[in-house]
Amino acid sequence: MKKFLLLNLIFLGSLYSQDYYFSKYAPFDEEIKSPEEFLGYPIGEMHTRHDLINSYIRYLSDFSDKADMFSYATSYEGRKLIYLIVSSPENIKNIETIRKSHLSYIKPDDENYNESIKPSDFPVIINLGFNVHGNEPSSSEAAMLTAYTLISSKSKEVKDYLENSIVLIDPTINPDGRDRHTQWVNSYKSSPLVDDPQDAEHNEYWPGGRTNHYWFDLNRDVLLGIHPETRGKIDFHHNWYPNVTMDFHEMGTNSTYFFVPWKTHAAKDPVIPQENYEYFERLFGEFFAKGLDEIGSMYFSKEAYDKTYPGYHSSYGDLMGGIGMLFEQASSRGHKQVTQFGEITFPFTIRNQYVSGMTTIKASVEMKDELMEYQQRFFASALTDADKKRTKGYSFKMGKDRNKTKAFLDKLMIHDISVLKDNDNFFVPTKQKNYRTVRSIFETNTEFRDSVFYDASAWSIANFYDIDYNSSSKNIQGVELDNLDNLFTVNKIDESEYAYIINSVDYNIPAVINSLVNSDILVSTAFKPFTINTSSGLIPFDYGSLVIPVSLQKISSKELFNKLENIQNKFQVNIYSAPSGLSSGGIDLGSRYVSPMKKQKVMMIVGTGVRSYEAGEVWHLLDQRVGMPISKIPIRNFDRVSLDSYTTMVIVSGSYDFNENQLKKIKDWASNGNTIISIGSGSKFLIENAIVNEKLLKSDKNDESKDYQPYINAEDNRGKERIGGIILNAQVDLTHPIGFGYEDSKIPVYRNNNVWIQPSNNQYSSVVRYSNDPLIDGFITDNNAEKLNSTISLLVSKIGNGRAVMFSDNPNFRGSWYGTNRLFLNAILLGDKIQVP
Repeated sequence: MKKFLLLNLIFLGSLYSQDYYFSKYAPFDEEIKSPEEFLGYPIGEMHTRHDLINSYIRYLSDFSDKADMFSYATSYEGRKLIYLIVSSPENIKNIETIRKSHLSYIKPDDENYNESIKPSDFPVIINLGFNVHGNEPSSSEAAMLTAYTLISSKSKEVKDYLENSIVLIDPTINPDGRDRHTQWVNSYKSSPLVDDPQDAEHNEYWPGGRTNHYWFDLNRDVLLGIHPETRGKIDFHHNWYPNVTMDFHEMGTNSTYFFVPWKTHAAKDPVIPQENYEYFERLFGEFFAKGLDEIGSMYFSKEAYDKTYPGYHSSYGDLMGGIGMLFEQASSRGHKQVTQFGEITFPFTIRNQYVSGMTTIKASVEMKDELMEYQQRFFASALTDADKKRTKGYSFKMGKDRNKTKAFLDKLMIHDISVLKDNDNFFVPTKQKNYRTVRSIFETNTEFRDSVFYDASAWSIANFYDIDYNSSSKNIQGVELDNLDNLFTVNKIDESEYAYIINSVDYNIPAVINSLVNSDILVSTAFKPFTINTSSGLIPFDYGSLVIPVSLQKISSKELFNKLENIQNKFQVNIYSAPSGLSSGGIDLGSRYVSPMKKQKVMMIVGTGVRSYEAGEVWHLLDQRVGMPISKIPIRNFDRVSLDSYTTMVIVSGSYDFNENQLKKIKDWASNGNTIISIGSGSKFLIENAIVNEKLLKSDKNDESKDYQPYINAEDNRGKERIGGIILNAQVDLTHPIGFGYEDSKIPVYRNNNVWIQPSNNQYSSVVRYSNDPLIDGFITDNNAEKLNSTISLLVSKIGNGRAVMFSDNPNFRGSWYGTNRLFLNAILLGDKIQVP
């Protein structure tokens, strides 16, 4: 391998020559500018900014009748996400007819279905998705080379590709992350290039460019559909239903190149037909091997990467009836870096991605008929397979928390899943085109063929939203839900001269509270339930309901009424008018159990050592759903930051190397009546540094068997003890401020760590406890399952006059855990109200 790379480097005397990439497809149209001619530098000499990539793609679209460009989303930072359609001039001219006809074969009752025309009469649809991880940049450079080759090459081979395929090139799926990384490596690039792995160029500062604006991994978001980049891509998939979806990535520098087949699927009953894995991936793999053999690149397959989790860009392509695949290129993480095999350069990584992309097109065209027929069988079998299954669908009710249910329905609808509605009852039939997506969202699994997972082993999204659903052995009738605009209505507020009341059970209540306190409106929370006469009749109100007295406000009753109308319109919650403070049951409105709320000021420690995913989840939740600012304090600045103005400190998982003075600073601040909220290993940090008086479960030295084991099994045997992601059943104390706003004490929680916190000695502090036999979904070893019996999900610990709200599990995982977000938000909004007995 070392000799091979040295030969490559000798060959690269003209390292950035265009011939290095695509001489195979010469001659080229001299009137069309190559990427080098357009950008002013050879591909690989610099990392190209997203705006320049888009400009070049637009140039090709404007110049050529073989291409057309479309925008499908805008990132948080305002960057346009685009895709370029490339095909023959005739296909481009008739592109909408081709697209609609292609879709008609997925659903034969489609108005565009023509029985006399076969799917193989149309071009194969190929989706090439580049750079979903911003600091894996080689693929976006390869995207420009691929687009140029297809449009400019005069070779017969490329002409045949275009006549028989529609190639959809998405050059930058994560533009915000890419530009963050691009700015870093270009800023630290040296001349001559520095290949030392310890050089700054190869070591981005936290959080790095992998993630999007809010530090989310967009390659885990496709089933979850949280971010605008992904939601646009989901819509793109349902507009095209590609036959082939290719996802381009990079991996560790001391690796080679990965392509399919994948590692064996861990599920015992995968939703995707085995034909996908056992036939098509094997054939594609043979093409990829040949393409890389021709340029002497080393590679591997069938190991490391599995496709068990259905939320990747590649695995979503499988749910579209296509073949979803992955490329992983060893990364140069900059322009040149020394590895265990020798030097690896940015142009070298680009060439491998380019060759693999062109090979994907070649293989897809040669397998066109088979791919088309497979997709038609895929959707036909969805209906027949659904008929064979005992489960005919999943039913659930609107419930009290209507905005949470609405958010879940939104997820079903963006995946083009049919939902039937009968008053406040919903039914999702399994017999529908996207049957396999329905299964992925509702089914739970606790038995697997493998015990080591590349990602999570649980993804039943219905549980993410704490939806109380049931599988049904019979079909339930209803009217198909076509939009969410009029899913439910809120009451009409009558103007009151005494008080307004809002029930606590709704996902949007934290945002309502934040809006009220930011408007300087006095709002109190009820620590006990009550029933009271309102303009809508006698209404019961739960723990944590909001009381807004009229006479105590700084504004007139009319101004208050107008503000509440605006809040209701924005957050879609019922607001009731009360003519009197006297209840018919429970506490009165002037009770000492109705306590005024304060505006909270939140800070979070960020920076080196902090788990950026979890920090981003907190930031996104407060920013996008609550509208609450959060101060992100770099850990390197902690010594000189004054904590006096903050009421809440968030410590997510991470490795915190604080000295004794810094630890004292944290504890003293909390002791003054403030709140620490910790997650995962952040909670472990509090215990290990005696900031709280709680205990971790002692590690059992006998956890690992002393029996002889083959050396080769060590990685798998130890790997299976890591909890990558499981869903557990838990019980929340509805009387505790942290539990306010929940309709039912039974909730699913998400665990993706091995942090084991013992129950507190204080009998009132254990807010969320695991149920008996708690596993709902995912893989857990017997050893770890036993630990759950002796540990806690969430407790509150006293620190002087303050407290720490300590989560073992992640309540905000991937921005999708609507079911447990409220626990975290209550800790912020009601933290100062918690008095640990």
